[in-house]
Amino acid sequence: MQGLREASGGFFDQFFMSCTEFGNIHIILFLIGVLYWCYDKKLGEYMLLSMAIARILNSFTKLTACIYRP
Repeated sequence: MQGLREASGGFFDQFFMSCTEFGNIHIILFLIGVLYWCYDKKLGEYMLLSMAIARILNSFTKLTACIYRP
């Protein structure tokens, strides 16, 4: 993966940084809030619950596996 990133010469860096920033929790919560208030309350509740469960399971799995990132 690092080889691909280095071979691109920084061409895709800004694009991937934008994708990373889009995954920021504040942006996701804002979008779920807009969905809840402006479109469908049940769907907003479902999205919020799904995100919360996924974050809990992800944290639990990381703590259980104890595999550290390089």
